[in-house]
Amino acid sequence: MFTITASIKANPSSVAQVRALLAEASNVYVRDPGTQAWLVHQSADVPTDFLIVEVYDNPAALQTHLANPYYAAFMERIKPYAAGLDIGKWNGIEGGAELKARI
Repeated sequence: MFTITASIKANPSSVAQVRALLAEASNVYVRDPGTQAWLVHQSADVPTDFLIVEVYDNPAALQTHLANPYYAAFMERIKPYAAGLDIGKWNGIEGGAELKARI
């Protein structure tokens, strides 16, 4: 299992637009081969903060995600609404619990 975390800070006047774009993207990306989950969260304390948790079978599945034609279009569409983006890459720990089903 290979996981990406993406923290997005929305411009204060653009929270609704970021929320809508992320919801749309999750419905597209979760269908990519090798994607186990593409989950979007909004901070309960800071409404401009969003967290995406992307779970892939392996690092190669991330490349499938990046090659999705929607990816480049999505990045351009969200850019005017985002004040910041921070990405983390995580390897699953062997022997740890795995996702049981697609969400």
